[in-house]
Amino acid sequence: MMMIEGLRWRTTLVTGLVTTVVSWLLSRWWVASGERVVQTPWLAAALLVVMALALLVVAWPMRRYRREGTAVAPLRAARILGLAQAGALTGAVVCGLYLGHALVLLPDLGFGSHAELALRLGAAALAGALVAVAGHVAQGWCRIRDEDRSDPAEGSTGRR
Repeated sequence: MMMIEGLRWRTTLVTGLVTTVVSWLLSRWWVASGERVVQTPWLAAALLVVMALALLVVAWPMRRYRREGTAVAPLRAARILGLAQAGALTGAVVCGLYLGHALVLLPDLGFGSHAELALRLGAAALAGALVAVAGHVAQGWCRIRDEDRSDPAEGSTGRR
């Protein structure tokens, strides 16, 4: 879904919102049929935070290129951009998934271990949102400045 203008925040937010609604509906149906809400360990949130940090680390050379003019291979830049956009959408889906599950538990927070589970699901949803934000930040680092773009009239290829 690499686009010239990049992945828009609106697309990411709509993806997260639709996923939240679908997750909430399916989780509500699941619980109403007598099953337990999906158990989520604290490790899920921790791994998502590591994923967001890894995305930023991988995209860091693009930031350096924009600030210092350091050369970056075009194929590497395209791969980083694709990873950033995929990360943003994945983060939105994961956030919506965990948030939908957590919303089902809200009416029963005082029952059993639902409060702790809702907290773990909320932390995982927040970490998923962090992955989405990291994806958009990394995508921003991949944006080409106007002076670096090639000018078809001159036949230049921009800075190398």
